Amino acid sequence: MKKSLRSLSDCLNTGPTLQTLISRSRKQLLLLQQVQSLLPEPLSGHCVGVVKNASRLLLYADSSAWAGRIRFITSELGVKLRECGLKVDRISVRVLLNNPPPKHIKSHRSRQLSADNASLITETANSIDDQELRAAMKRLARHHN
Repeated sequence: MKKSLRSLSDCLNTGPTLQTLISRSRKQLLLLQQVQSLLPEPLSGHCVGVVKNASRLLLYADSSAWAGRIRFITSELGVKLRECGLKVDRISVRVLLNNPPPKHIKSHRSRQLSADNASLITETANSIDDQELRAAMKRLARHHN
């Protein structure tokens, strides 16, 4: 007996787990917007995330500099949030880096073998009894300017 195929949107929209995640995400977004509206203007744009667990509120800033500035006003923010009806006993601030800074990439600098060093390698190769090693050293000596 063949099972009928369901569309992807039907599968995603009917599952209770996905609905729960969507609901939580919407609640967090609303809470973030509320917190941002209570923060002074230069700070509100740098508060990029909020997580509430029981009576603890965790704020995420986009850099350590802005996180430090937000930390200075957490007590005032706690008072404002309690006035809005949110039970918040403790506010923590963390840094959330969306794009980590790029690692320093060293430029590839090709090294050149001087004619003197190539000559020295060739002379050394001629004095070696092992055929494979001699051939390898002679190949190396050919890479001079």
